[in-house]
Amino acid sequence: MKKRLRKKLHRGEFKEIGFEFRICFAPGNNKEKMTELIDEAYWLIEQHGFYAGGDNEGFMAVQSYRVNVDEMKSKLLCALRCMPEVTDVEFGENTDAWYGA
Repeated sequence: MKKRLRKKLHRGEFKEIGFEFRICFAPGNNKEKMTELIDEAYWLIEQHGFYAGGDNEGFMAVQSYRVNVDEMKSKLLCALRCMPEVTDVEFGENTDAWYGA
């Protein structure tokens, strides 16, 4: 397969890595406070080079395919756990963001 086609189909060296995530917040927050906390978490996610879908749980993928995803995940995990209202953060296994396997 030619390089141009591999890039278009997100194959080979152009494969994008993603994983499921879940962020647990301290109980007792009202809906407005939860929205603020989720916005803050998504800001951190974007600052660490990821994009995500969902609210406090969903799927997250890396914005570039030429990076060390595991190192980025560990830095993001530390940043999210440092948020004062976060009680737990879980990341799933790395998978192909486009084809799932």
